[in-house]
Amino acid sequence: KVGYDGHFHENMVICVESYTGGIGEKEGVKLEQQVRITKTGVELLSDFAIGSFN
Repeated sequence: KVGYDGHFHENMVICVESYTGGIGEKEGVKLEQQVRITKTGVELLSDFAIGSFN
């Protein structure tokens, strides 16, 4: 089974991860952002700007 069928609740802290790499390759990049669920959306808790790779 793939995915998450649970529920998010206000004040939960979760990590959102993404991974990219070539199929069958030994190397890739995993990026992670930590967020807190709020009443109206999310609050970014991570302090590393992913866009700073440019």
